[in-house]
Amino acid sequence: MPLCLPPFVNPIVAAILYSSGTTGLSKGVVLTHRSIIATALMVTSDQEFYKEGRSVFLCVVPLFHIMGLITFTYAQLQRGNASVVMARFELEKSLDAIQRYKVTHLYTAPPVVVALVKQPAVVRRYDVSSLQEIGTGAAPLSKDTMDECSKIFPQAKILQGYGMTETGGIISIENTRAGFLNSGSSGVLCPGMESKIIHIETLKPLPPKQLGEIWVRGPNLMKEYFHNKEATEQTIDKQGWLHTGDLGYFDEQGRIYVVDRLKELIKYKGYQVAPAELEGLLVSHPEIMDAAVVPYIDDEEGEIPMAYVVIKAGSSLSGEEVQSFIAKQVAPFKRIRKVAFIEVIPKAASGKILRRELRQKVLSKL
Repeated sequence: MPLCLPPFVNPIVAAILYSSGTTGLSKGVVLTHRSIIATALMVTSDQEFYKEGRSVFLCVVPLFHIMGLITFTYAQLQRGNASVVMARFELEKSLDAIQRYKVTHLYTAPPVVVALVKQPAVVRRYDVSSLQEIGTGAAPLSKDTMDECSKIFPQAKILQGYGMTETGGIISIENTRAGFLNSGSSGVLCPGMESKIIHIETLKPLPPKQLGEIWVRGPNLMKEYFHNKEATEQTIDKQGWLHTGDLGYFDEQGRIYVVDRLKELIKYKGYQVAPAELEGLLVSHPEIMDAAVVPYIDDEEGEIPMAYVVIKAGSSLSGEEVQSFIAKQVAPFKRIRKVAFIEVIPKAASGKILRRELRQKVLSKL
């Protein structure tokens, strides 16, 4: 579906937002008036609830982050919706805000949804019946976690989206009208977006259910990286395709599944292991509050998957039990080979895991 922008919308620079820098140095993403307006229209293209009256969004994502700036500030205000803004996410304060302001929509990062799922008794102390939708982005969220969230909030639709700072924060979102919810996918492409899956080595387009790098193109793309011509040319080719660096695939219904970042894949004996898949399984354990998986250098295997795990207070869960829990659910090459317990997983304000800090922690112990 084409996205029609008014003729007066121009490509003059409007804002420079910085990428999260979770795996390397942060880069300045130059966004234009055109790309920001296109993004705002894309975000609200499938929101049928506007016909039902006023919507209230709870914003616990920083406004310096693309999700906070575009999804909340621009996209929702241009539709006349209200936004309740919090300085940071705190479970009980957020639940109190939902109850007090009759919040209808909570769009946030996966760690917030995990926190809600892990503490259902706390959630039940508040009236959250006003919630119509809970949406996540910034990182993959497992289908199991989405299903658990549905049980706690049965009246709400649980959906997932996919985007980058370089695309104004949006690429795809689960389509409520088509009934594509809780599929484990990141939904279907937003109006105006094009995408294809490219083989990592041959650079040839791949058919559905074939894993490759996600390339996208649309009116919401950034203009360039600020004062970084080399990075810009490596990311956006001459045909206007943005090479996301994300690994994923489409199914036959046009739903996109984002597996992980290419740079974050663990190379174990020639196999590629996606940390996000293992992290989703780890947090499904009733005694695990949070988890992150990074590569651990091994002389014989090259890299092995290592898990940093946050457990519930009072839990006696052992590293061997964590390894056994994962081993029962994955192929042998995906098994967790090393476990370390930690008090908190380092994350950016957007909720993304700061893997570089965990990798440095691993290297310091080698």
